[in-house]
Amino acid sequence: MSIFNLVKTYFRRHSVSPMDRFEKAEKNGTSVWVVDEVINVPDMPPHVRLIRQWSGATEFRTVAVAALFDETIYRPLPPLLSGEDAPREQN
Repeated sequence: MSIFNLVKTYFRRHSVSPMDRFEKAEKNGTSVWVVDEVINVPDMPPHVRLIRQWSGATEFRTVAVAALFDETIYRPLPPLLSGEDAPREQN
């Protein structure tokens, strides 16, 4: 079994969707990140684009899905409901 098959199996068990939220421990407390989009590229592990909640969609990062479920890095939070404090592009 290749590493990519293991990653696909892991991803099926730990699926993410837009509006899922994760808390990350930072130097100065914690920050909340919201999944903006799931990125699937052939022959690569799945990644997500995260936007920092309450940042006005100005802070974002791309991370591997596996990192989201590493409890030493991120902690899952309840997902956002449609329109509830969602990160938005500034006009």
